[in-house]
Amino acid sequence: MPTIRPTMKTLSHLSADLFQSISEHSGSNAFFINGQFYTYREFAELCGKYIRCISENNYRVVSVYTTNHIETYAAIIAVFISGKTFMPVHPDNPPERSLFTLEASGADVMFTVDDLPFPLPCPVHNAADIAGTASGFTLQEHLSEDTAYILFTSGSTGTPKGVPISYHNITSFLNGFFNEGIELNTSDRVLQMFHLTFDLSLCSYLTGLLHGACVYTLPPVEVKYVAVYEMLEEHRITFSIMVPSIISYLRPFFSEIRLDALRYNIFCGEALYLDIIEEWQKCIPGARIYNVYGPTEDIICTSYEVPEQNCKSMNGIICIGKPMKDNIVEIFGEDGKRVGKNTKGELCLAGPHLTRGYITEPEKNDKAFFFSETDGTRHRFYHSGDIGIRDNDGDLFYLGRNDNQVKVMGGYRVELSEIEYHAMAATPDVRLVALAQPKASGVSVIHIVTEGNHNQTETIRTALKNTLPDYMHPDDYHNLPSFPLSANGKIDRRKIASLIFGTFR
Repeated sequence: MPTIRPTMKTLSHLSADLFQSISEHSGSNAFFINGQFYTYREFAELCGKYIRCISENNYRVVSVYTTNHIETYAAIIAVFISGKTFMPVHPDNPPERSLFTLEASGADVMFTVDDLPFPLPCPVHNAADIAGTASGFTLQEHLSEDTAYILFTSGSTGTPKGVPISYHNITSFLNGFFNEGIELNTSDRVLQMFHLTFDLSLCSYLTGLLHGACVYTLPPVEVKYVAVYEMLEEHRITFSIMVPSIISYLRPFFSEIRLDALRYNIFCGEALYLDIIEEWQKCIPGARIYNVYGPTEDIICTSYEVPEQNCKSMNGIICIGKPMKDNIVEIFGEDGKRVGKNTKGELCLAGPHLTRGYITEPEKNDKAFFFSETDGTRHRFYHSGDIGIRDNDGDLFYLGRNDNQVKVMGGYRVELSEIEYHAMAATPDVRLVALAQPKASGVSVIHIVTEGNHNQTETIRTALKNTLPDYMHPDDYHNLPSFPLSANGKIDRRKIASLIFGTFR
């Protein structure tokens, strides 16, 4: 693949590299979707129809109703090749949220395969309309600072935050990602397990398409971890980005799992625990494992290749490594000043992956972003809200969220991740979370919630009594038959809190 060359105020090269790869690999399979293979030639023909539609109508911001169909992916890639802005709409979103994101993004059009359940304020083109048009698979020039996509994340006020990511941001990420030693080719089979409203989906399918590999997409299923395993095994997947929750649910079956074809296993989106990775390594003997880190606002900006032995960890959570090429991660204390090595603080991020700021509620930009000097150069930083620490080697460790650091009775500050670590050490086969319930007094009480039909309360209570000070002991214990998961397979802590604390009100 040609080197992606991001330079601000120059033409974007992501589009050219996608165009070139799709053109060069016409005889190879590009996608496996819903049990059917599609070649790059077929994909190019379909992309061309969407490119022609975008060009003839001069659409700038293109929304896509993100169902699991080849037409959906063709529409997305057509947007990128056209140099326009892609904005995904989740089919399960309430109509009010979808309409808000369409208006906030300034969407000019909606591409969809399925009929929409609500009327839209913009033109709609369905797949049947597009199929009957001529193809125009041509490259459209545009600038690298132009917006490539807009994703909406949850906002603390209830209003989704619109995060624009430029072509410069994406190409910088891809350069940094492949600079970590990851090499793909046309024989690779790439898993795409995420919903298309989640940024890790772009990381999955773009890395595959740019190398002429075949992308295997996961359909919406209720038991995602089973579907992921079946895809990995049946199709001998060689490259996979996952959230750690997937292998947590597969853990009882590790003794039966052996995925010899897997070459790269990338973890992101949640804390990755050392004990489970030490067991998982035996299931994927030929794979290189990476633990990467980065919020939606900064794509992925740090990376750590997990060694077979002597893996770095803290509180049982595997190291997130060092910043990728040209990225900066600094740790700031509560006083707004940098802290030294081996001192906890907030992970603050700067560099070429970073968004220019929210398009909704712009007043939040002043709180979320700030300027500071590093090595004599002024940089714009993002407050990640994540707690971390840097060791003597310069490696970074994720220790949990700012909002997972809570104040309890007596004025003590408590890290929920530390409580979880010691509780899980006592019950390694049990999934659990530590939650804080705020009280009117300004302090929080701590709850442990376990999953499954068992009672481990006394085991956990005894272990925490022997390892933690009194003020860190949970006030109550609960059990749920199963944990709710997000569309991308992550444990949904907010829903768990709603299920547990709702019974107290």
